[in-house]
Amino acid sequence: MQKLDKTFFDKDAITLAKRLLGKVIYRYHQGIWLKAQIIETESYELEDKASHA
Repeated sequence: MQKLDKTFFDKDAITLAKRLLGKVIYRYHQGIWLKAQIIETESYELEDKASHA
């Protein structure tokens, strides 16, 4: 398990969404490691009407 640093996220939304695919999220909760793989992402630019930014 390798933690991503802040520079990984310093990208435009569309590029970041593509790079997040396949990454695994880990959380330690009540003595158990939980993990989930990112299999779907959505991204919107500020000008996109679907954006909630």
